Amino acid sequence: MSRTLCISLAAGLLLGAAPFANAQRLLGSDSVGALNWTFTSAPGGPCGAPVPTAFPCPNAALVCPGVPPLGTTSAGSLLGDIADDPLTDTVYTTDGLVITSFTGDTACSGGACFPINSFFAPTFGGVMGPLTGMGCDASGGFTGGPPLLWVTDGKMIAAFVPPPAGACGPIVPVFPPCLLASAAIGPATDVSWDPGGVLWVSFAPGFIQAYVPGGCAPASPVIPVGACPLGPLVGIAVDTSTPNFFSPVTAGYVTDGVTVAYVDLFTGAPAPPTFYTPLTCNPTPALLNGLALAQHGVQYGAPRVGAKLDTFGQASTPGPTFGLEVTGAPSIGTAFLIVNFNFPGPGFFCPPVPGVGTKIWVDPTAPGTVIALPALGPGCVPIPLAIPPAVPAGLEIFAQMVFVGPGGPPALDATNGVEAAIGLP
Repeated sequence: MSRTLCISLAAGLLLGAAPFANAQRLLGSDSVGALNWTFTSAPGGPCGAPVPTAFPCPNAALVCPGVPPLGTTSAGSLLGDIADDPLTDTVYTTDGLVITSFTGDTACSGGACFPINSFFAPTFGGVMGPLTGMGCDASGGFTGGPPLLWVTDGKMIAAFVPPPAGACGPIVPVFPPCLLASAAIGPATDVSWDPGGVLWVSFAPGFIQAYVPGGCAPASPVIPVGACPLGPLVGIAVDTSTPNFFSPVTAGYVTDGVTVAYVDLFTGAPAPPTFYTPLTCNPTPALLNGLALAQHGVQYGAPRVGAKLDTFGQASTPGPTFGLEVTGAPSIGTAFLIVNFNFPGPGFFCPPVPGVGTKIWVDPTAPGTVIALPALGPGCVPIPLAIPPAVPAGLEIFAQMVFVGPGGPPALDATNGVEAAIGLP
């Protein structure tokens, strides 16, 4: 049996009892720099969580014949956006005229950010203009069918099925454009699917509003965002780990391109802090013109020496692309995977406790689990852990790996901790 297969099967035994998931990172489109960004919220939680990270990915790719690469815009432009499909771990980016899709967070970064499709943004027979916003209903939850991309040109919203990877078009229209009454106050700049069954739209003047899918009937009043000092809003992303059994609040992220505010979507006030977003106001890595949520993992704590634990794919529920990846592990001895949960909680140690000659960031006691795995070695080792359906949103998982030599403790090395929160697609 191969080492990777053995690890996968051992970890799968754990998954059957308590699935992994990853927490929330944000996606931002930078139309000035022609980049997609993946970034965390600012640290400020237990153990300094989350460890701040920001990864740029060039997005000006030539993919399909006759379709130009994404263009750049001037600072402050409302055109363009980014959207995410957690079920397939696909990222969609638009400059307003062209939409290009990319692979997401692949195992050990092999093939990450690879362009897989490109097509012209639909105008629905010339009814809609260049796009200012875009969001993905990955589950096809409203139609019960394939994933939908929802788009806005600042005045209207519409939805279509994007072409399959590599197909280069055509799109399949599903919901024709309808006029947003609140766009008379100022242009709509982004749209985000809420698995609770509504669409959230951000507007440049600084407010958000929910709408019934398939039409432009408001599902909420106009809600001013007052959580942070913000300029004109350019993006919105629903936190699909909320509401949950700990909080009834539907939280989300809104941005003016410079600051991301974590807010209660129904009030515009600060949302309750979470492990992955402990602060209300968070900086962006660049001047952004669009925002989306990606269900990627966040880290906390630090390795003992150099071994590192991270995630790949996305952990929606279901989450067929999700897994753990370990780098820099010792080539001898035994790897112990430690896991615990926020229920009954807390599941993590902050500050860490001493154990087997290293710091332990995850509580290994009940209902925690410790699984012994083979030695992994210094290269990146993926551990696929697909998430089954029906796992509750908001369940948080904490994981760490400790490596002990053939002679037993003390530990040769230990990884940082990883925090994870289940989210709906």
